[in-house]
Amino acid sequence: MSCQMTPAAFFRAERVIAVLRGRSVWIAFLLLGLSPAMLPAQECTELTYTRVQEQGRLLVPMRVIFEALNMQVEWDAQERIVYAYDNDTLMALKIDDAAAVLMDRQTNESSTVDLDVPARLIGGVTFVPLRFVAEASGAEVDYHGDRVVISDGDGNAVMIIHIVD
Repeated sequence: MSCQMTPAAFFRAERVIAVLRGRSVWIAFLLLGLSPAMLPAQECTELTYTRVQEQGRLLVPMRVIFEALNMQVEWDAQERIVYAYDNDTLMALKIDDAAAVLMDRQTNESSTVDLDVPARLIGGVTFVPLRFVAEASGAEVDYHGDRVVISDGDGNAVMIIHIVD
Protein backbone atom coordinates (compact mmCIF):
# COMPACT_ATOMS: atom_id res chain seq x y z
CA MET A 1 0.00 0.00 0.00
CA SER A 2 1.22 3.47 -0.79
CA CYS A 3 -0.19 6.93 -0.28
CA GLN A 4 -1.89 6.67 -3.67
CA MET A 5 -4.67 4.50 -2.28
CA THR A 6 -6.96 5.16 0.67
CA PRO A 7 -7.42 2.44 3.30
CA ALA A 8 -11.03 1.99 2.18
CA ALA A 9 -9.92 1.26 -1.36
CA PHE A 10 -7.07 -0.93 -0.13
CA PHE A 11 -9.32 -3.17 1.93
CA ARG A 12 -11.84 -3.42 -0.93
CA ALA A 13 -9.03 -4.41 -3.29
CA GLU A 14 -10.67 -7.69 -4.25
CA ARG A 15 -13.60 -5.67 -5.65
CA VAL A 16 -11.53 -3.05 -7.44
CA ILE A 17 -10.94 -3.43 -11.17
CA ALA A 18 -8.71 -0.38 -11.54
CA VAL A 19 -7.67 2.59 -9.49
CA LEU A 20 -6.75 5.72 -11.39
CA ARG A 21 -5.00 8.67 -9.79
CA GLY A 22 -6.59 12.01 -10.72
CA ARG A 23 -5.48 15.50 -9.75
CA SER A 24 -8.20 16.12 -7.22
CA VAL A 25 -10.07 12.83 -6.87
CA TRP A 26 -9.50 9.12 -6.70
CA ILE A 27 -11.65 7.09 -9.06
CA ALA A 28 -12.22 3.44 -8.30
CA PHE A 29 -14.23 1.33 -10.76
CA LEU A 30 -15.88 -1.47 -8.81
CA LEU A 31 -17.09 -4.86 -9.96
CA LEU A 32 -20.71 -5.92 -10.16
CA GLY A 33 -21.80 -2.88 -12.18
CA LEU A 34 -21.59 -0.46 -9.29
CA SER A 35 -21.15 3.23 -10.00
CA PRO A 36 -17.63 4.57 -9.73
CA ALA A 37 -16.77 5.67 -6.18
CA MET A 38 -15.07 9.03 -5.96
CA LEU A 39 -12.83 9.45 -2.97
CA PRO A 40 -11.19 12.79 -2.07
CA ALA A 41 -7.44 13.11 -2.42
CA GLN A 42 -5.49 13.85 0.74
CA GLU A 43 -2.01 14.70 1.82
CA CYS A 44 -0.06 11.60 2.75
CA THR A 45 3.53 11.23 3.84
CA GLU A 46 5.67 8.13 3.46
CA LEU A 47 8.75 7.67 5.66
CA THR A 48 11.22 4.91 6.37
CA TYR A 49 12.59 4.33 9.88
CA THR A 50 14.75 1.66 11.44
CA ARG A 51 12.69 -0.53 13.77
CA VAL A 52 12.72 0.71 17.37
CA GLN A 53 11.28 -1.90 19.69
CA GLU A 54 11.27 -2.21 23.46
CA GLN A 55 9.72 -5.04 25.46
CA GLY A 56 7.97 -6.23 22.30
CA ARG A 57 6.39 -2.80 21.67
CA LEU A 58 7.00 -0.84 18.47
CA LEU A 59 7.97 2.79 19.02
CA VAL A 60 7.27 5.34 16.27
CA PRO A 61 8.43 8.94 15.71
CA MET A 62 6.03 11.28 17.49
CA ARG A 63 6.47 14.68 15.81
CA VAL A 64 5.94 13.64 12.20
CA ILE A 65 2.87 11.55 13.06
CA PHE A 66 1.09 14.13 15.18
CA GLU A 67 1.91 16.92 12.72
CA ALA A 68 0.42 14.77 9.92
CA LEU A 69 -2.71 14.58 12.11
CA ASN A 70 -2.77 18.42 12.19
CA MET A 71 -1.49 18.74 15.74
CA GLN A 72 1.15 21.19 16.93
CA VAL A 73 4.22 19.69 18.60
CA GLU A 74 6.54 21.52 20.99
CA TRP A 75 9.68 20.38 22.82
CA ASP A 76 10.81 21.58 26.26
CA ALA A 77 14.50 20.66 26.21
CA GLN A 78 15.13 21.62 29.83
CA GLU A 79 12.34 19.42 31.23
CA ARG A 80 12.64 16.83 28.42
CA ILE A 81 8.89 16.96 27.80
CA VAL A 82 7.20 16.88 24.40
CA TYR A 83 3.75 18.43 23.98
CA ALA A 84 1.27 17.78 21.18
CA TYR A 85 -2.00 19.66 20.91
CA ASP A 86 -4.87 20.78 18.75
CA ASN A 87 -8.07 22.66 19.57
CA ASP A 88 -9.48 19.70 21.50
CA THR A 89 -6.59 17.81 23.08
CA LEU A 90 -3.28 18.47 24.78
CA MET A 91 -0.87 15.67 25.59
CA ALA A 92 2.44 15.73 27.42
CA LEU A 93 5.09 13.02 27.54
CA LYS A 94 8.27 13.15 29.56
CA ILE A 95 11.19 11.25 28.07
CA ASP A 96 11.90 7.97 29.91
CA ASP A 97 8.66 8.29 31.93
CA ALA A 98 6.07 5.51 31.48
CA ALA A 99 3.11 7.90 31.86
CA ALA A 100 1.55 10.52 29.60
CA VAL A 101 -0.89 13.26 30.52
CA LEU A 102 -3.90 13.88 28.29
CA MET A 103 -6.10 16.95 28.71
CA ASP A 104 -9.41 17.78 27.08
CA ARG A 105 -8.93 21.46 26.22
CA GLN A 106 -12.69 22.09 26.13
CA THR A 107 -13.41 20.85 29.66
CA ASN A 108 -9.88 21.16 31.13
CA GLU A 109 -10.24 17.60 32.45
CA SER A 110 -7.03 15.64 32.42
CA SER A 111 -6.02 12.04 32.88
CA THR A 112 -2.82 10.08 33.16
CA VAL A 113 -2.24 7.26 30.71
CA ASP A 114 0.16 4.46 31.61
CA LEU A 115 2.38 3.63 28.64
CA ASP A 116 3.50 0.08 27.86
CA VAL A 117 7.00 1.53 27.53
CA PRO A 118 8.17 5.12 28.06
CA ALA A 119 8.81 7.69 25.37
CA ARG A 120 12.43 7.60 24.21
CA LEU A 121 14.72 10.21 22.70
CA ILE A 122 16.84 8.56 20.00
CA GLY A 123 19.08 10.64 17.78
CA GLY A 124 17.14 13.80 18.62
CA VAL A 125 13.78 12.21 17.70
CA THR A 126 11.07 11.38 20.25
CA PHE A 127 9.71 7.86 19.81
CA VAL A 128 6.45 6.79 21.48
CA PRO A 129 4.64 3.43 21.67
CA LEU A 130 2.47 2.85 18.60
CA ARG A 131 -0.54 2.05 20.79
CA PHE A 132 -0.30 5.51 22.37
CA VAL A 133 -0.65 7.18 18.95
CA ALA A 134 -4.04 5.56 18.42
CA GLU A 135 -5.30 6.03 21.98
CA ALA A 136 -4.22 9.66 22.30
CA SER A 137 -5.15 10.99 18.86
CA GLY A 138 -8.22 9.01 17.90
CA ALA A 139 -6.46 8.04 14.68
CA GLU A 140 -6.67 4.60 13.13
CA VAL A 141 -3.33 2.83 13.36
CA ASP A 142 -2.75 -0.35 11.40
CA TYR A 143 0.49 -2.26 11.97
CA HIS A 144 1.44 -4.63 9.17
CA GLY A 145 4.82 -5.91 10.41
CA ASP A 146 7.00 -3.92 8.02
CA ARG A 147 4.83 -0.81 7.81
CA VAL A 148 2.47 1.31 9.86
CA VAL A 149 -0.51 3.03 8.22
CA ILE A 150 -1.94 5.97 10.16
CA SER A 151 -5.34 7.31 9.10
CA ASP A 152 -7.28 10.32 10.30
CA GLY A 153 -10.77 10.16 11.83
CA ASP A 154 -12.29 10.01 8.33
CA GLY A 155 -10.26 6.92 7.40
CA ASN A 156 -7.87 8.76 5.06
CA ALA A 157 -4.27 7.59 5.22
CA VAL A 158 -2.14 10.53 6.36
CA MET A 159 1.12 8.65 6.88
CA ILE A 160 2.78 5.38 6.03
CA ILE A 161 5.90 4.45 7.94
CA HIS A 162 8.01 1.71 6.39
CA ILE A 163 9.90 -0.17 9.11
CA VAL A 164 13.28 -1.69 8.29
CA ASP A 165 15.35 -3.97 10.49
